[in-house]
Amino acid sequence: MTLTVILCLLFFLGFLILRSHGQALAFLALGAGYQTLTYLVPASESEAVDFDTFVVVCFSSIAGYIAWRMGRKHLEEGLFAKHRIGIFAGVALNLVIAVFILWQTGTLTFSMPT
Repeated sequence: MTLTVILCLLFFLGFLILRSHGQALAFLALGAGYQTLTYLVPASESEAVDFDTFVVVCFSSIAGYIAWRMGRKHLEEGLFAKHRIGIFAGVALNLVIAVFILWQTGTLTFSMPT
């Protein structure tokens, strides 16, 4: 669970420091693409990614890209401009609400490994 949270933060907040569209697309492919590949084609049974981690990390990466697209017109004000931070905070809040709803409906269970 801790690693999932770290990956989510990395692939969401990592978009704050990107400047070009190519960098953002590459980072999106790194986050959501790698997670999708490891879910669909696990190296072994013991290294298989669970569905909850797959969904949450992919959502975080996609939400980071959406926030980056929404905030790129404020990029000339600075990487950590007030408007960009506000946009990222709003998208993060939507991401938390979406994950909470999926958890409440039973789609995501966040089962702890034994």
